[in-house]
Amino acid sequence: MTKLNLKHLASSAKAESLSEENKNLLTRVQQLELSLQSGLAELKSELLGNEETATPPANLEDCVRRITSFEHRALKEISEVRTEILNTDNKLSDLKQELLLNNLVVHGMKENRDTLYRAQNEFCDMVKRNMGIHITPGDIDFCYRMGPPQENRSRPLVVAFVNRWIRNDVFNSKRLLKGTGMLVFENLIYERLVLFRKVRALVGVKNCWTRRGKIFVALDGEKKQITDINQLESE
Repeated sequence: MTKLNLKHLASSAKAESLSEENKNLLTRVQQLELSLQSGLAELKSELLGNEETATPPANLEDCVRRITSFEHRALKEISEVRTEILNTDNKLSDLKQELLLNNLVVHGMKENRDTLYRAQNEFCDMVKRNMGIHITPGDIDFCYRMGPPQENRSRPLVVAFVNRWIRNDVFNSKRLLKGTGMLVFENLIYERLVLFRKVRALVGVKNCWTRRGKIFVALDGEKKQITDINQLESE
């Protein structure tokens, strides 16, 4: 397998989470890279002939050297474009995640097929009862259940707080819910939620957590932020 194909495989997981616009740009760059490498290889083969039996004139050797130099420059530029696309998409993901930083997701909280206002009150009561934190419905901007209703199963409750510091108090006290059957997580954008689940499957629940929408792991006594699953699979 060529080095080029290995690059494509290594970046495939990351490419899956790109926006559609950047996916198209990345595809075009990859096609250009393949076409360039294939075309230059064919041209060099025609100029050199059979390398085992033919000795090309000096001017042809010089031509090949120049083509090789051009190839290296072009591939370097393509690599830089790819990196810029990935960096841009990371920045967009950070911006989208920033919009959800006032939110928390509560799993295991009993669902009553009633108004969301009642859910707000029940959430406030649960927090006061289990965490000792006094909040009111006025501290909550809105809340909603994720996904369609399910029989005999409570859907996760998304709670958006008015103030970040109240949200942080609740999140930092989530360990007090141990034994209640309820869990509190940050409200991650889809791409990060998928990555978070993959990371937890690799390193274990106790060694993986999120903070301000970013994913961290503890490996060999060191804390490390994870932005790509390949950071773990390559180790």
